[in-house]
Amino acid sequence: LVRSRGLGDVYKRQGITYKGKDTFDVVAILSGTVTSVHQDEILGNVIEIKHENNIVSIYQSLGEVSVKENDQVTQGQVIGKSGNSNIDKDSGNHLYFEISINNKIVNPLNYIGKKTNEI
Repeated sequence: LVRSRGLGDVYKRQGITYKGKDTFDVVAILSGTVTSVHQDEILGNVIEIKHENNIVSIYQSLGEVSVKENDQVTQGQVIGKSGNSNIDKDSGNHLYFEISINNKIVNPLNYIGKKTNEI
């Protein structure tokens, strides 16, 4: 679990930060429907995708976005590129990733390698 520095003192975050020296592709973890694409002053570009079993994947700090609201995406499809955010400036180029299950943010590490029917 990550607690960001700076503005993160106000925002407790429970996801994972993936860093890269160079910009990298961000892909959908599962197939689903894009429910939100927006630019946030603090979090950067944000994409939310609704999947089966009340699972929502949330991608923050994107530099580029390749999808729009209501798009159907497939698992592994590129949805954007890594970028920056004001909440985690020290991370440089990165993706901040969260998973919500039944409207509750959970630790993504607990779900790596699981199928949706196992959640």
